[in-house]
Amino acid sequence: MDMSFLKSDTGNPKLEAIASDILRPVRINNRGFILWMGFLLAAFALCIFAYTIQLRKGLIVTGLRDYTSWGVYIANFTFIVGIAAAGDRCCVTVLSRRDGKIIGKGCNRVVSGNDPTAHAEIVAIRQACSNINSYDLSGSVLFSTCEPCPMCFSAVYWAKIDEVVFSLSRHDAELMGFKDNLIYEEIYKDLSERNIRFTKVDHSSIKTLMDEWDLKPDKFHY
Repeated sequence: MDMSFLKSDTGNPKLEAIASDILRPVRINNRGFILWMGFLLAAFALCIFAYTIQLRKGLIVTGLRDYTSWGVYIANFTFIVGIAAAGDRCCVTVLSRRDGKIIGKGCNRVVSGNDPTAHAEIVAIRQACSNINSYDLSGSVLFSTCEPCPMCFSAVYWAKIDEVVFSLSRHDAELMGFKDNLIYEEIYKDLSERNIRFTKVDHSSIKTLMDEWDLKPDKFHY
C-alpha cells in the first residue's frame, strides 16, 4: 500500500511520529532469532533424550487410540525386536497400560519350558496379571510380533485387554510353519470334520453340577 502521503509536512508532530513508525522497516534481531531457535532445538533434543530413557526402562507411550503417526508404532516394535534379538526368539509380546507403563513382557517358551500353552502372549498376560495382582487387564494394549493364535486370541478376551497391535498375520506365520491359521479354520468346522476328534457326551450329573453352581448366590463372573 502506498503510504507516501504520510510523509508530507502536516505540521502535526504526533501524526508525523505515527507515520514514521508505520514506514520504519521491520528489522529482525539475528542474535535473538538464533537464541530462540537454539532454545527450541535444545528442548527438542531433551525430549528425544527423555523418550530414549523411557524406551530403555520399558516405559513406552501406549495411548494407542491417540497415535497420530506410524513412528510411535515403530518405536514399540523396535523395543520388541530388541527383546527378541536378546533372547533369540521371534515371537515376542509386550503388554502396557495406556499411561505408558509396561506391565508384562513375554517370549515364546513352548520348547524351553515344555509347555504348549507358553506362547509369547500367554507369558506376557501371566506376568502382567501377577504384576498388578489382577486377572483383569482392562486399559492395556498388547503389542505382538504376530497375530495371536486362537488360544491367545481367547486369552485376550478373557483378560479384557483393550487393544491388540501386531505386525505379521496368521497367514505369514503359516508360511513359517506355524499352525495358527489351520486352528482358526478348525474352529468353524463341525465336530465330526475336525482333524482332532471332539465328542459331546450328555451326562445328567454334569448338568446338575453346573445348575447348582449357577444357583449359587456368591458365584463370581469373570
